[in-house]
Formats: sequence, C-alpha cells, structure tokens
Amino acid sequence: MSDFSSPEIERIDPAELEKIQELRKFDGSWRDFWNRYLSESGQMIKALSGALVVKVQNDWRPVGSWKNAQFSTTKDKVIMTVFEKWIQENSLPVVPVYSKLSEEVNGGMTLLLIVPLVTQDKSETILALYIASVKESAQIQSKLDRLSLTNDIPASFQEYLNYKQAQLTVESFATSADLLVLLNRQKHFLAANMTLCNELASRFNCDRVSIGWLKEQNVEVTAISHMEKFEKKMDAVRELQAAMEESLEQNSEILSPPPLDANYISRDHTEYGLSQGINNLFSIPLRKEDKALGVITFERSKTFTEPEQLRL
Repeated sequence: MSDFSSPEIERIDPAELEKIQELRKFDGSWRDFWNRYLSESGQMIKALSGALVVKVQNDWRPVGSWKNAQFSTTKDKVIMTVFEKWIQENSLPVVPVYSKLSEEVNGGMTLLLIVPLVTQDKSETILALYIASVKESAQIQSKLDRLSLTNDIPASFQEYLNYKQAQLTVESFATSADLLVLLNRQKHFLAANMTLCNELASRFNCDRVSIGWLKEQNVEVTAISHMEKFEKKMDAVRELQAAMEESLEQNSEILSPPPLDANYISRDHTEYGLSQGINNLFSIPLRKEDKALGVITFERSKTFTEPEQLRL
C-alpha cells in the first residue's frame, strides 16, 4: 500500500476544508454541485472512489460517481456491490459510519464509508459512499469527523438557491415593470418592438436582440436592436427567421449551443450561429394562452446562465 493515506496526510487541512465549505454558496446548477461535492469530499478524505446513491421506493440508484486520479482503475460497480450487501444487513445510518472491507497483515484496512446527506427535502434519502484505505485505525475517526462537518452542505446549497430565486423574482418584476412603462409610452407597434429589443439588449449585454411575429404560416422578423432598417430578404435575416420558426414550431425555449440533456431540435439555431459568427443564442416564444405567436432571439458572446434564462 502506498503512503497515500499516511498519518501525516490524514491531518485536516484547513484550506481543503474551506474549499469544500465554499460549496454552500456554489454558483452553478444542481448537477454541477453534486459532481463538485462528491469530488471535493472524496479528495478531502483521500478516498479511492466515491458514489452518490438515492433511495427510490425500496431500491438504491446511483446518480453520480467519482474516482481518485491515482486509482482510475477502480470500477464504478464495485462500490455499489459492496454497499448493496452492507445495506441488506444494516439499518440506514443517521451519521457517517464505516464498514471494514479487508484487512492487511500490517494493520492497514480498506473501508466503505457511508454518509447520510442532509437536504431540505425530508422525503428524500441520499447517501455519499466512499472506498478508502487507512494504515491505522486512528485514521478512520479522522475521516468520519471531516464527513460529519460537511454532510449538511447540500441543505445549505438548497437554502442558498432559494434565496437566489427569491432575489431573481424581485429583479424580474422590477425589470418587467420598467419595460412596461417604456412600452406603454409608445404609440405604434413597430416602435414598441424596437424599444423592447433595444432595452433587452442593453439590460442583458447582448450583441443583438430580435423579435418576430407569426404572419400566416411563417415568422416575420419585425425589429432588430439598434437597426432602424434592415432588408428582410438578406440571407442573415432569413436564417434568423428560420431559427425563430424552429422555436415557435416547437413552442419551446431554445438555447444554442444546447445542453447535453436538451429535448428540442436546434439545427437552425446552430446554422445561423455558425454563419453569423454568434457564440450563444437564446430564443423564447411569446405566448398567448400557451399558443406561440412570436419569438424573441438573443445573441451574445457570453453564455446565458440559468438565472439569466429564468429572468428572460
């Protein structure tokens, strides 16, 4: 066994602990949070590998995994196999616990560490599992202590998300109210369209914001921010129109490039972005009673964050 888990390394590193505590205010999605939490907690206790499991009815389902780079040959299914055997013989823990998997002649041990994670949803049961090696039994309590200090981080992150959502709601209402005041001053439909595009481009740091409305069977581009006049037969405008129609026909918000789990088609957005050198596109259908009647398309170099998408 290497000295990867030597007594000296087992001491709590304040910087390491501070790093994982920063996840309480993580600025990212739930998926990214869980990946970071599993990785950083695994590194904090010098684990060989880790996994997240959630209880669904009477079954345990893996929802994430992590491997220490020094032990990349560890199989994902190994940790689930040993956990499923353990859970059949033991009750659900309320604090971090361990099970001895093997013992060496020199006193070294390989452990399964089982950590109940605290979340704000009392109806869900999520466990973090780790396989780790120790050279002496005193190191076991050190690992458990560190895991006890961090297993409530998911609940803190949820609370932080709720706070950000409340803040986002207030900001969204304020933006909407400001825009309504400006739009109500306009006497003509085209002027209102142009005002909306210009204001949204400014408020969200967009290179361009365009709006199009359904006319018979097609979307007609009505206004483009900071462009008083444009030729509707231009190739760029036609490609933009195709992207808008793609969003309207699916009655779906479309982000381009799309996330890995996107359930919409974004081919026309991709083609428009490539031909015009646009890094990021976001289209939103304008609806009346759930029926899409128009589309607003946002263009900019920066990605559209989840909070920004919600505000828009």
